[in-house]
Amino acid sequence: GLFLLAAVVSCVVWILIFRVAVPPMATNVKPPDHTPETPAHTIAVLSSPRARKLLHMAWLSNMLAFVAANTVTPFMPTITQALGVKSYALATALASLGSLACIGGFLITTFWTGWHYRIRWTVIPFASLMVGSVAMLLSHSLMMFVCTQILYGVAVAMLYSGSIYYSMHIGAGAAEKAGMHEGLIGMGAAIGPGLIAVAGHPDAIVPKAMVLLLVLCAGGAVIIFMVQRPELPQPAPADG
Repeated sequence: GLFLLAAVVSCVVWILIFRVAVPPMATNVKPPDHTPETPAHTIAVLSSPRARKLLHMAWLSNMLAFVAANTVTPFMPTITQALGVKSYALATALASLGSLACIGGFLITTFWTGWHYRIRWTVIPFASLMVGSVAMLLSHSLMMFVCTQILYGVAVAMLYSGSIYYSMHIGAGAAEKAGMHEGLIGMGAAIGPGLIAVAGHPDAIVPKAMVLLLVLCAGGAVIIFMVQRPELPQPAPADG
């Protein structure tokens, strides 16, 4: 029954994706004859020091989100077993709540634009990521496991959305910035398993949670430094 429910949810998600990401008649839309002009005040915002600060904060926080994801995910079976879940189907369903919460987070960032260019909506999801991922590894009850997954899943979605959004919108060279976004994801995906390998016995969760907390705290310190750093204007390119 649980696997049938998962199949139904997957079908519903695909329907939502096609309805939201691919609007009707999108394939029949012809490109405009001329490129629309971007308002001057919009250009100023996109090239401002605040925008560049947000881009760098988003890149770092998204990379750390993938560090956390690739540290937490391999231990889902161990956590559910430690919590006394005997049914494989129930354990799979419980461990999937973080992914469902991530889908919810992407829906939030799609339909709500109030997080655009607001530093607090990078800082708050990152703090939620720290609490959610470490507390998930240290869960001592099913309620804690469920709540931390929701916190973690929404945070991962918001941090990823911020990274790709700012990469594609801020300044020139969107392709290069998107490449940096993807490269940092790969770095995070490599660091996560590395933490698992070096932090104690393979089945010891607590040492891995502590190392993950240490890494996230170090990243958080860098993000706080970025927030406090003065927003200096970018030097103008030299003539000739």
